[in-house]
Amino acid sequence: VLNAVNQLKLDVIGVLCFGALTGIIAFSNLLSWLLKRYHDLTITMLAGFMIGSLNKIWPWKITMESITGTNGANIPLVQKNVMPWNFGTESGQDPQLAWALLLVICGSGLIILVEGLGKKGRP
Repeated sequence: VLNAVNQLKLDVIGVLCFGALTGIIAFSNLLSWLLKRYHDLTITMLAGFMIGSLNKIWPWKITMESITGTNGANIPLVQKNVMPWNFGTESGQDPQLAWALLLVICGSGLIILVEGLGKKGRP
């Protein structure tokens, strides 16, 4: 795909875009159907996916094993999640917990604001 973009092969790019658009439309229709018929179960499944992904996006990790890539960059192989208050002592880096908490508060406030605005528009 990257070669097709670099060489401006519009046929390959077009097929990729068509497939992506078709997949997005099909998935949104499936999700809409599931929400209409099995609302609670679908929400539970989506919440489970989000909770399950927290391990991957957890910001406070200690790299246990890594390799050096062909470009000289360090690529982590095995990482261990640690609590923010232990991150500083185990890694020697600032955990930036205050920034993380501030962003959580801002994100939560934004969600509450958008939900409040959405409820005003509903009859």
